[in-house]
Amino acid sequence: MWHTSRIPGPTWLPVLFVLFVLFGLLSVSVGAEESRPRRNWGVAPLPIVAYSPDYGGMFGAVAIFFYGPDVGVPEAERQGFRNNTLALNAIVTTNGSFIGAVAGTNYLRNERFRWDNTLSGNRIPRTFFGLGPEADLEEKYAALSLGGSTTFTVQAARDLFVGPLYEYRYVEIGDLESEGVLRTGAVRGSDDTSIASGMGLRGIRDTSGGGFWPTGGYVLDTDVRYFPEALGSTDTFGLYGADFRRYVSVFGRHVLALQGRYRGSWGDVPFHFLPSVGGDGAMRGLLEHRYRDETAATVQAEYRLPINDRFGVVGFLSAGQVAESVEKMDLTDPRVAGGIGFRVALNREQKLNLRIDIAFSSMGVSPYVNVREAF
Repeated sequence: MWHTSRIPGPTWLPVLFVLFVLFGLLSVSVGAEESRPRRNWGVAPLPIVAYSPDYGGMFGAVAIFFYGPDVGVPEAERQGFRNNTLALNAIVTTNGSFIGAVAGTNYLRNERFRWDNTLSGNRIPRTFFGLGPEADLEEKYAALSLGGSTTFTVQAARDLFVGPLYEYRYVEIGDLESEGVLRTGAVRGSDDTSIASGMGLRGIRDTSGGGFWPTGGYVLDTDVRYFPEALGSTDTFGLYGADFRRYVSVFGRHVLALQGRYRGSWGDVPFHFLPSVGGDGAMRGLLEHRYRDETAATVQAEYRLPINDRFGVVGFLSAGQVAESVEKMDLTDPRVAGGIGFRVALNREQKLNLRIDIAFSSMGVSPYVNVREAF
């Protein structure tokens, strides 16, 4: 049963946060040099008919805006600037989920600054499998989540941006099973509303040139976040991690994409904030958050083979593991998944694709239909 809880801590923080993020999302033209030509722009409005094992059928709409001096001009005339993006999602699913999100990345003052903002609200029925690499529960619950983050980084070196971030997240757990472990309150964060309000630091090194289908370079995205009670959090805890992606051009137009991700935590972490393994973007073939613990690591590789400007095929393989700490992580017995996929270009200039993947794991065969690459 759902209930309304009073948000603890300084009530002005979420209001200030929302106003700040909205300002950032709306400032799509702020910071352009007067000497620069007027920004070009484009939009890919997409009706969503998708599928994943986590949500079932997914229906709604996505609009992806991209804007910048290199949008809509011949390749020979492009100046090498990254595209700014703004994505809006509104989705309902056959498993009873409601998902809404806005996310934007804007480069300001000739790429001297980068501003990333997100806002989201969703209610998602989920399954709690327990904690640790051997988790085998299957307990149903639902999570209502509201919040987002804002990050303002400065170009410290070529392709390197560093700066502070703020994140706010309100999570309420409901629809608990009468005999389940979550209802007993034995798992932190399962018996009440959780607030995560915290500051942190983020560093991004991106030599891939951005875009939806990178063909070279790498991306290293690192962050550390601290959620103290002094900022309104119901529990004091921290999260940190790194996401490394490498793109290698092979045989001309083929691309070998590699990714390694690590997430760690400390303090009194509510279970729904714990690092995890599984899901469409992290490890196709395993359900989202299938394995949770205080640390989590995944690696995956994908070989991308364009057939022509409209169609392509891929093959992918991934492995992951969770543990109470790095020292206790058993890398000799990882969870493994892999599969094949097909790509259909929705916007050939921006290389924005419809993604159709078939993944195989110990859980069986899992189909995915979505927009944009997994990583």
